[in-house]
Amino acid sequence: MEPTLIKLPSRPGSPITKVYPFNLNIFIMKPTTLKISSIFLLLGLMGAGCEKDNKSEPEIIETFPLDTNLGVDSLYGVPASNCHEIFMEDKQWIIKSTNEYDELISSLSCLTGFDFPSINFSKYLLLAGLKLTTYLPYKVIEQEVIKDHDKQQYNYNVKIKNGGYPSFGAFIYWTLISKTDTDYSVVYNVEVIPYDG
Repeated sequence: MEPTLIKLPSRPGSPITKVYPFNLNIFIMKPTTLKISSIFLLLGLMGAGCEKDNKSEPEIIETFPLDTNLGVDSLYGVPASNCHEIFMEDKQWIIKSTNEYDELISSLSCLTGFDFPSINFSKYLLLAGLKLTTYLPYKVIEQEVIKDHDKQQYNYNVKIKNGGYPSFGAFIYWTLISKTDTDYSVVYNVEVIPYDG
């Protein structure tokens, strides 16, 4: 296509005119090109507003009961005279092996009334906590374990109802979970429900 000739005066009032070859086609967008460009622009804007969210929702995971002489999810006992200095505060444990479990049992040996079950630590993790009591007997009324992959942690939520008999003691709550993600931390959330008769 021949370039369009544009005549411009060299300066106002001058009879001399300069001619510049100028191709107007470079500024004229064809309809097809305009449509394609518009589609890519819209797709780009949509992509900017719909970025992938890689976060996963926390999930309630399956727990497995322990068979004990006092039920499946808790133990309680009365400290012997040499126990009072040991149990001055609530405690939590994440038990991953038989050796750790034996150490836990040994540390609680001064408590009477406990019957510790055998646990297959090739399959399970034991989440356990000790709650000091002023009333007996305590009872677990609700518990769940929530796995949060983004925070790499387990949330162990426990509701405990205290008993109506005033007495100092120690109450152990616990549960088993499948032995996966053993490097995750555990957050214990324990709520004590007052005795109501």
